[in-house]
Amino acid sequence: MKYIILFVGSFILFFSCKQESSKNYEAELLSLKKELLASKNEINDLKESNKKPLVHVVFLKAKDNISELEKDTLFTALKSLKNQIPYIIDYQVGIPADTGDSRLISDYDYVLYMGFKDLDALRKYQKNKFHLSVREQIKKYLAKVPVVYDFYEQ
Repeated sequence: MKYIILFVGSFILFFSCKQESSKNYEAELLSLKKELLASKNEINDLKESNKKPLVHVVFLKAKDNISELEKDTLFTALKSLKNQIPYIIDYQVGIPADTGDSRLISDYDYVLYMGFKDLDALRKYQKNKFHLSVREQIKKYLAKVPVVYDFYEQ
């Protein structure tokens, strides 16, 4: 009888622990499912943002000692991107305007403003042979590496 009570007690204890353990696993599984769903939503949001129009702004600083002819060559090279690369849907190139605003970024001589359909179009532009040749051509006129600011249109 003593062994039967011990056996039944052990049996009850074993299965009650197993049920509690099972409940813990179910709760953990539910938590992991929620995290997975949240991650999937984040990935989908990122995919969607990659399809938004993207603006690529580049600030360039010319060397102080370049001639007017070299400045013209640099400016012409920058302007040539507009008509040679099909991925660009909006394009402006300019020099700083003296508006009297003390916040003006005066560290750069040229700015490029380019619009792209989406991130894929920008990536194609970045690998485009004509773009790469212009980058190589203008390097000798630049005082430092250009600064880039990209953003999605909202």
